[in-house]
Amino acid sequence: MIATKSRQGAIEKKRQEMIDLADAFGYTNPDTIKASQELDKLMNAIVLDRRSFRFS
Repeated sequence: MIATKSRQGAIEKKRQEMIDLADAFGYTNPDTIKASQELDKLMNAIVLDRRSFRFS
């Protein structure tokens, strides 16, 4: 679960980055969208980890 805590920290950092980008440049700015997609990937990695842990 240590890796999950590290990922959660990365998620919070990326979420704040995305919010800052959206505030500065808008929701449809390519940098905001890229940060959102990176955030999605981080969140999906935690879901996959939890699923694999539950079924192993």
